[in-house]
Parts: sequence; structure tokens; C-alpha cells
Amino acid sequence: MESKEIVRRRALAGHAPTRKDVFQDPEVLRKYPYYKEAERIIAGAKRVPIFAYTAEMEDVVGREISLAAAGQKAVKPALQDAAKGLEGLLRKAGLLR
Repeated sequence: MESKEIVRRRALAGHAPTRKDVFQDPEVLRKYPYYKEAERIIAGAKRVPIFAYTAEMEDVVGREISLAAAGQKAVKPALQDAAKGLEGLLRKAGLLR
């Protein structure tokens, strides 16, 4: 859907790559060396489950990760709150008792 050059330019501007070849681009890696680790993490990622509250799940988990990444919340409480939020949505959807 996107050409390598467009994704590459966007990555060099600070946006996450959406193509494997851009994660491996030498210029992108010089500017953002942590993309090597990001590519490894993404390679082992699991798909997000689709259920009635998927969008809300992304909001809950994303908010907690953002707070932790910004140093506004400690990692452990952020992960605990993300888990509680997800459990609440799963209960609401009838997928957890």
C-alpha cells in the first residue's frame, strides 16, 4: 500500500516504519537505532483480538503505556491498570466471568 521511499521519509521524520525493509534501512537505523529492537519485538507480536470493545481496549492499554513511557506513572501500576481495564472490557463483552 505504501512505497518504500514514502515510508522511509516518514520514518526519518519520526514516524514508526510500516515496512520491514525500512526497519532495516541504514539511514533510519542511524537516526533511530532502537528500531532494530522494535523490529524484533514486532516480529514476535500477536494479533490484537477483535471483539465488541477492541477500540476501547486499544485506548485503555495505549493510555497506560503512554503514561508510563512519559514518566507520569510507574510501569507496574500502569500495567496493572491496563490489565484491570482490559478485564473490565472482557467482562462487559461476556468473554470473562
